[in-house]
Amino acid sequence: MKNYVTRNWTPLSLSPLFFATAFCGAGILSCQGSLSPVYTTLGIFCFCILILFFKKHNRGLIIGISIGAFVSGFVRYDRLVVSYLRTYEQLPNKPFDVYAKVIDLEIKRGNRFASTLTVAVSSLIQEGIIIPSNARLVINLIQAPPLYVGDTIALQGISHKPLRSTSFQRYLQKEGLTTSLYLPCLRYTLHKRPRFSIARGLHTYRSHITQKSSLALSPSCYTLFSTLFLGMKQSHTKSYKELQKHCCYWGILHYLSRSGLHALLITYVLATFLRLFPLPFFLKETILVLCMVIYYCLTWPSIAFTRAFITLLLYKMFTMGGTSYKTLHILSLITLVTLLVNPFQLFSLDFQLSFGLTWTLAWFNEVKLVAKRITSS
Repeated sequence: MKNYVTRNWTPLSLSPLFFATAFCGAGILSCQGSLSPVYTTLGIFCFCILILFFKKHNRGLIIGISIGAFVSGFVRYDRLVVSYLRTYEQLPNKPFDVYAKVIDLEIKRGNRFASTLTVAVSSLIQEGIIIPSNARLVINLIQAPPLYVGDTIALQGISHKPLRSTSFQRYLQKEGLTTSLYLPCLRYTLHKRPRFSIARGLHTYRSHITQKSSLALSPSCYTLFSTLFLGMKQSHTKSYKELQKHCCYWGILHYLSRSGLHALLITYVLATFLRLFPLPFFLKETILVLCMVIYYCLTWPSIAFTRAFITLLLYKMFTMGGTSYKTLHILSLITLVTLLVNPFQLFSLDFQLSFGLTWTLAWFNEVKLVAKRITSS
């Protein structure tokens, strides 16, 4: 059977990163409770099939890397889950005070809860006892408080209800948040406001862009602009619901998800514009990368857009350095780093569609190139 499959097998240049990525994902899935026996058995079976087609002197390296990646994914996911549960269980059932730092403040026009405040908690205070904490709270408010990103504040009388939805809890874990609160008003004391803050500057400039564009454009045009080019979905507005309805009618609803295609189009437009100027190649590539970095910092990137952005940076780095590269190897590296940083992404539909479709297209493109090379030789 091996000889038959080998004769009809298109040999691909699979790097150790491919196996590290696959088994890192298998380790995360194996730590996911009820499905672990199924995924573990399936992963071992696939690994045994693939290892048959490699030379003997590569098998030891691949087995070692695969085992290390499997253990890393398993341990990383387990520690993050334990850390989240420990942090969540620290939140008292009774009203409590917190010392926290503002990390985001989003204004939602046309919604009952007009603002969403995200804070990173440094300590909890209940009955005079200070408890260190690493919780991140999302507080939905009816009125926007006069706060800025980077402010250190003390919140009084915070109370929360236990989360009942498992899917919503997994979403919070993926976003790096502990829980979500809904408060009619915010009782707080401002302790410190830094004179200079890069995060505050980016947030202020980003808010300025959204405010100016909302005044200059019609509601439907602003909804389309903010969704596609800024990554900020106005899902609660009437204009977005109408746009969503039209996209569903024509079967192009996925265009609103701000995928990597938007990054590719913007990169193509910038590259075409830079060709009009007689500049050195290295300078053009540097300007293009800087423009994309600024654009990334001033928008709300999704996981698909982040993948495309990192892929672009690696492509440009290899191109300017004169280093050869393969698309599958770059995707393997990006996927492995993403899973190790945030293994909860593996259970997200956005991650599965974005990375899965990109992997499939890159795989078939590599097979086509290798088959064409073999036929021509």
